[in-house]
Amino acid sequence: MGSTRANGSKIVEHNALLFAGSIVASVLNYAFNPLLSRLLSVAEFGEVQALSALAVQLMVFFTVIQVLVVNVISNEDRSDARQNFIEALESALLRVGFAVAVLVVAFSGVISEALQLESRLPILFLAPLIAVGGIRTSRAGLLQAEQDFVGYSIVEIMGSASRLVLAASLAAFGFGSTGATAGLVLATPLAALTATSLCRRDGLLRSSTRRLRVGVDGLAALRPHARFALLSGWVALIISVLVNGDSIVAKFAFSPEDAGLYTGVAVIGRILFFLTASVAAVLISSVKLSATPAANVRALGQSAVLLIIPALLVLGVFVFNPDVTIRFLVGAEYIAYADLLPVLGAAMMAISLVNLILVYHVALRDNGAAVAATIGISLTAAVIAVHHEDPSALARSVLIGAGLTLLLCVSWTVRWNLLRSAEPTV
Repeated sequence: MGSTRANGSKIVEHNALLFAGSIVASVLNYAFNPLLSRLLSVAEFGEVQALSALAVQLMVFFTVIQVLVVNVISNEDRSDARQNFIEALESALLRVGFAVAVLVVAFSGVISEALQLESRLPILFLAPLIAVGGIRTSRAGLLQAEQDFVGYSIVEIMGSASRLVLAASLAAFGFGSTGATAGLVLATPLAALTATSLCRRDGLLRSSTRRLRVGVDGLAALRPHARFALLSGWVALIISVLVNGDSIVAKFAFSPEDAGLYTGVAVIGRILFFLTASVAAVLISSVKLSATPAANVRALGQSAVLLIIPALLVLGVFVFNPDVTIRFLVGAEYIAYADLLPVLGAAMMAISLVNLILVYHVALRDNGAAVAATIGISLTAAVIAVHHEDPSALARSVLIGAGLTLLLCVSWTVRWNLLRSAEPTV
């Protein structure tokens, strides 16, 4: 009983630490939006949001890496095995990041034309972001796995602060959406350097600069985790599409003006998701393969409560004061679509819970929830394909899809935990 209480108090303590850090990072992230919305035209602001959403899709592989690092390091007690895994992983990351960056450059003209951009320069700026983003993600994952949530928060705050200052400064000097995109890119190496410094301080990296080649030794270190990487990668892609996909759809389906107005409101709705994302970040390092099913379910339940309470508070603001919220965060010209904010906020709350459930199952290396979420996102795509004739229809379709996905994930979680509790203990 004492151990259970201690574990419960640790989850609450770690959530408090990371939540505090995420609040600071979120304030900086969303100071970015009112600043940019006032420094850029509505169409340019829509471009920056579409480019940000595209960058998230291209870098979803790196989200996988963070989940993989946290899960492997949290469940591996041998120091040498940890170091070999990290070194092999980062060597592979540099190669993959470079390859994806080359593809982005090669297809930059096609992508810029599809997104109705005046220049392909902002697309070209995404290439270095992808090339170095993996190292930042890997080392932030190390801090998270070791439950150094103060250090992890510092990395997130550094990324958010540098993103705000650099993007807003370049936009203010007249470089438009291209300058804002360049600022987003430049923030990534600064966050990577911060994460590296903190990892070295904590003794999480070898003092030498040696890196295993992705040959026999490297593959041996990575091979046991390939299936888990695929699972976490698919889950990360699902969440990324649920959170950001509507901004890309809006850019294709609507005029630049309408797409800009929609994405301005959608960005505010995503506050709810990113504000509560820290709960899932704590859960994945708290759920253990070696723990009892009851202990892991208890951690999931505590995390769900810690997520729902602030989510409901934020959703209440969206429902009762959408005009004031929009005017303050992005400007009065976006109030035309104020009725979308409660809908998109409710969708983000559902997606936040989907994310929490999927993180729980990924940490326990269960594929079933990913299958349920795959069915859910397929239904979401079908609903959006049928109903996206205007911004209101798109927002409603996102909410319906998110609700269906949540229902499927909850149903699978209940069934899976009932089956596990019925298994005989050894």
